[in-house]
Amino acid sequence: MKSSKKGIIFVIVQGVIIAAFMLIPVWRPGIPEWFFQKTFMFRSVSSVFLAMASLLLGGSGFWNLRKYITPLPEPVESNELVTSGAYLYVRHPLYSSIMFAGASWTAYTCSISHFLMLCLAFVFFSLKADYEEGLLLQKHSGYAQYAANVKKFIPWVY
Repeated sequence: MKSSKKGIIFVIVQGVIIAAFMLIPVWRPGIPEWFFQKTFMFRSVSSVFLAMASLLLGGSGFWNLRKYITPLPEPVESNELVTSGAYLYVRHPLYSSIMFAGASWTAYTCSISHFLMLCLAFVFFSLKADYEEGLLLQKHSGYAQYAANVKKFIPWVY
């Protein structure tokens, strides 16, 4: 499929969201310093777990989709339905990877500003994935069955 105006807008907004997430300051009003000391180990372990999930989903998703990869939500003309690797566990591992990376930083810093940006990213990637899935349903007869059996972003959960 050719890139559409809508697809290009999705890519631009995605870039803005990622840049904003990286540039906004950590903001955690009202959270006392002792909280950070007491929860350091939990936040560190959680953050590492989320970062590893991001790397595994992103790396595997990229590798499995490497022939057809594009930043645009429209599938390339010659694509085939990929259901192996990370695509066994989530339908959109590259989007999941970005959100897991954001969740890792948010968990570590307890930043409310980053949590709000992560919520915005979740809504955005849900919309982008829905648009992409509409196109994949038109292109691949097996996509509906695949989507019924595989979670969207979080393995075994959502």
